[in-house]
Amino acid sequence: MPDNSELENHHIFVINVDGSYLKQLTFFENDEAFEPSWCPDGSKIAFSWCIDCELFGRNVEIFVYDFNSDSLFQVTNHLAADDFPIWSLYGDCLVFASSRNYHTADTLRFRTDLYSINIDGTDLQQITNTGYATNPIWMGAKTIIYRDFRDTETFVKLNIETLSGVLFKLCLMFYSGLGFRFMSNGNRSPNLIASC
Repeated sequence: MPDNSELENHHIFVINVDGSYLKQLTFFENDEAFEPSWCPDGSKIAFSWCIDCELFGRNVEIFVYDFNSDSLFQVTNHLAADDFPIWSLYGDCLVFASSRNYHTADTLRFRTDLYSINIDGTDLQQITNTGYATNPIWMGAKTIIYRDFRDTETFVKLNIETLSGVLFKLCLMFYSGLGFRFMSNGNRSPNLIASC
């Protein structure tokens, strides 16, 4: 693995749990790759790619690496930040947070809503319209939990068929600025893990 002097930006790597088979998936010279998310069948990884980070920009797009074809393809294409991708239970679409409704307004540019999109970039649908939705996770086939970032302990359980939500709070949460991330475990049970 390259030492820190050779990696000035964040990249996506995969490695076996025994430490073997280290493989670098992204090789962006001046950009950042982050927030990887495994497809349920293990054949793909979605991640965020900050295309203009070297210019202190926020043009973040969702990309997918396909292990079967050893190829990389772009899913979203917008000047705003599209990040925190998470796969649907069946691996046919992604849910992500986006500032696309707010990116031109200085006072609102850090607000985000949730969207869904097919991995071929079609059928983009807005799921929330609060401006405070981020960090989505799937909890079964029809439920998404996301963080309402007006309060670091407030979460919303959203039924995607009816788009009706229920607020709840976590009693204990690890929070580290913009490094907050929560996810479900591999079998999609309702356990939450916070990592920074």
